[in-house]
Amino acid sequence: MAKYVVAFSVEARHDFFDGACAPVTFELASETADMARRRGLVVRHSVGGLVVLYDADRPSVMRPDATDVESGLSFVFKAFATDARFGVYTEPGVGGSEELLYLRARGSEERDDPLRLHSEARVSDADAEPLDSPALMGVLDARDRLAPPVCVVDIRVHTDGQARGGGAYHMTFGARETYWKYYVQGNGRRDSLRVADAADETVFDALGAARLPNGRDALAFRSRTPIALSAARKRRFQLRSNGVGAGTDRVLIQRLPCAAADRLSRESIDGAERFVSEVFVSC
Repeated sequence: MAKYVVAFSVEARHDFFDGACAPVTFELASETADMARRRGLVVRHSVGGLVVLYDADRPSVMRPDATDVESGLSFVFKAFATDARFGVYTEPGVGGSEELLYLRARGSEERDDPLRLHSEARVSDADAEPLDSPALMGVLDARDRLAPPVCVVDIRVHTDGQARGGGAYHMTFGARETYWKYYVQGNGRRDSLRVADAADETVFDALGAARLPNGRDALAFRSRTPIALSAARKRRFQLRSNGVGAGTDRVLIQRLPCAAADRLSRESIDGAERFVSEVFVSC
């Protein structure tokens, strides 16, 4: 029975999940799928990634053909997002309608991390290629034009049969940062309410009264700085009522809901359009 060993692996990570990005799945480009079949390679999918294996008794299957010696044997994958909210909680500016993220193994070109598939610490628009770029030629099919992948990944294997940099390649998507805006509804004393961070890291400004779409009145509080969205919801913001003297604050809600990844709006803040996450609270 054949014994298979790992040629290389690819993993998608995301700051929103603080680890592996489960909503990203990989699909082999058609030419790569044909090449893998001809060479008897095995591709196993994992959470947010994949592993390419070859027969240990046939190491030559991982070496490029004579025509590919200079550029290397190319493994091209398309990554798709299975979560419709992916574009909401992912840092903006990663590609557009006329371009696509093209991530590749950089090897010695990347001084601090040869296994990283993007040029900066997080995937960014610096990794985008025009859709008519030679790098993407023959990769996208008609379906991809209608529902584009999140990115294309290109791993090159060279004459020694090893992927450049070798081992576990990875990509990391940044979490979108938004201003969190709490709308507090209730019948209590409104002039004494405030939103506070239990960790004393984030400051919220009181914006005064606001009229909600349902016609009800509320008090609005907005973070002074943007906050990264997170599936773990680690932030501990509280609704407090100011006391008369020092140290007499009363906590009305121990832990306010964190901003959801599917409720975004835009507001002008400091003269620029910013993303705002709205959270509605009753007390």
